[in-house]
Amino acid sequence: FYNTIGMQTLPFRMYALSMGIFTGLYLSNWRTYVSGEFKFYVIDTIESETVVMVINFISFLFGYEFWQTQVASFTIGQLVALFTSCLTVVALICTSMSLLTAILENEGRSVAGTSAWSPGISLALCLLVSESLVFGLTEDYLEHFVAVYALMIAIIMSKLCCRLILAYLVKRDFDKWADSAFVGSIFLLLNRRSGPYFDESTMLW
Repeated sequence: FYNTIGMQTLPFRMYALSMGIFTGLYLSNWRTYVSGEFKFYVIDTIESETVVMVINFISFLFGYEFWQTQVASFTIGQLVALFTSCLTVVALICTSMSLLTAILENEGRSVAGTSAWSPGISLALCLLVSESLVFGLTEDYLEHFVAVYALMIAIIMSKLCCRLILAYLVKRDFDKWADSAFVGSIFLLLNRRSGPYFDESTMLW
């Protein structure tokens, strides 16, 4: 998707867009954990995912060269990248507002009677770890491995989302601290800060 619309040479923007989509999905599941209802709003995370699927389908029909077509001073791929980024920001704002509304309506408690704020700690930890990893890299290095870093964070987010769903289904509190999904990223950080003793690209894979 990112190579299609020409973001492969903009690794930090590519990573930020990925994190926006992942965070929006987590917020949607957090809202379900609080309210007990999984609802779609006018602009939600599903829109960003729909745009990605449409872009891939158009690429299948017309080829990747379609996105290099010039429109004024921009390519179609650059315009789509801008649109997708704006859509992701709007979706994050809408999802965050609906989450905050649900928390306030339930007086800070989830449908299970547990704290509605506890999933925020895991999200904050995930964002902190990912930003510490990525923004300590040079642009050239990140350009070669941005997809792998994004995949690593996607796996962590997916694990946290699954735990949120299970916590809602069994009406249990969300365990906000212990999660083995963070082990790999923490080892990467420790290796970078104290050494490095091992090649980071090897550890990353």
